[in-house]
Amino acid sequence: MTILEISNLTKKYKTGFARDRAVMAISDISFKIEEGQIYGLIGPNGSGKTTTLLCILNLIRPTSGEIKLFGERHLQPFIFGKIGYMPEEFTFYDFLSGKEFLELQAVLYGIPKAHRKSRIQDVSEMLGMTNYLSRRLKHYSRGMLQRIGIAQALLAEPKLLIMDEPTSGLDPEGRKVVRTLLEKLANSGVSILLSSHILTDVEKMCHKVAILNNGKLVTEGSLESFLNKNAGYRIMYESLSAEIPRNATLIQSESNKKIIYVDQDNLNNCIAYLTNSGAKIKEVIEGSKTLEDFYIEVLKE
Repeated sequence: MTILEISNLTKKYKTGFARDRAVMAISDISFKIEEGQIYGLIGPNGSGKTTTLLCILNLIRPTSGEIKLFGERHLQPFIFGKIGYMPEEFTFYDFLSGKEFLELQAVLYGIPKAHRKSRIQDVSEMLGMTNYLSRRLKHYSRGMLQRIGIAQALLAEPKLLIMDEPTSGLDPEGRKVVRTLLEKLANSGVSILLSSHILTDVEKMCHKVAILNNGKLVTEGSLESFLNKNAGYRIMYESLSAEIPRNATLIQSESNKKIIYVDQDNLNNCIAYLTNSGAKIKEVIEGSKTLEDFYIEVLKE
């Protein structure tokens, strides 16, 4: 079942003193998310990720295009009761305790009073924060605020979860907890749309990924199709030259130390080029591209 379908989504903002100039935030974006799928939106700052999420949530109106949620036009009010949302930045009533904050959110979601206590307990246990509920939010760390933001998004047992930077600010253990939780939710049939700059988390969690740049969808597909078809080699070498071999992708450069990626067909030519140019090859490692490798390569095109 298709949970979310976006077709030719465009958003322009009018700017200038006379509101006579237009800035294109997103242009002609299309993708869809199936039931139980984790879908990642990645791209540089300002690429249109958050704008896309806000259009889906009807918090801003698109200039053109169509959004369908659960097969319905997304302006139907009842639809949003099936959606949980975690924004990138929160504004909390920090004089509230964690428990009081979640109780307030449960009221706003319309969760019956008889079920509120059990739902708060359930989501708190999921995120390992039961012992922190009595503390006031002003005493929460950045990571704990992130966890309670995720908790409020889960209170109403959403069918679609929309999350902007869900693992930002979390320590490695917290990120693993969130990844495991989202994978468990997806296995139970919840669809998840997330935006993130932490590409290692996206690679571990997501079934499909879309890369946005300058408001446009550059490429979209399954992680398997992106990474498996690009298996090859990483070469670590030292060279004073700024040039890299043809058909290679620069992954990392620090002073005279560089790491490049090259596919199997170009490996021998690449090694020959480096050797003839006086480079000192330190290591050649076989393996698939990471999502970060693929992302950097796509944005350079």
